[in-house]
Amino acid sequence: MEQEVKTELLTLPVSILQPTEKRLEQRRQKEKTRPSHSSTYEIASRAETPGAEEPAPSPQTFKSRGSVSWAAFEAALVDLGFSVLPKFGSIYTFLPPDTMAVKSFTVHRPHKSRIEGYMILVFARRLKRVYGWGEQTVA
Repeated sequence: MEQEVKTELLTLPVSILQPTEKRLEQRRQKEKTRPSHSSTYEIASRAETPGAEEPAPSPQTFKSRGSVSWAAFEAALVDLGFSVLPKFGSIYTFLPPDTMAVKSFTVHRPHKSRIEGYMILVFARRLKRVYGWGEQTVA
């Protein structure tokens, strides 16, 4: 029951038998098809019409607004005489003092207890709409 095992010799191409360094060197000698001077910046500058130079517009400046912690926002409204009434979950209603004849202000406490990014603008817009408060309002 002995089976004969036939062994065949596999011949490999010469390129595989070469050392790795030599194969890498051959790969590096690949012919380049793109011109070395092409750049999107150069194309954009060529598209401009020569001689029609306009003064460069001054860069816009944006006011940097940082984030506000929920505790600081809540404390500021309490300092103005508001009462904080937690509703359900993360919904809070700020009740104005009796001296102010205005409506209450109900908001959702943001995640991580930070008012940041576009939410600062949302809060500012709602405070302006309900109470008429803006950047120049003084307590």
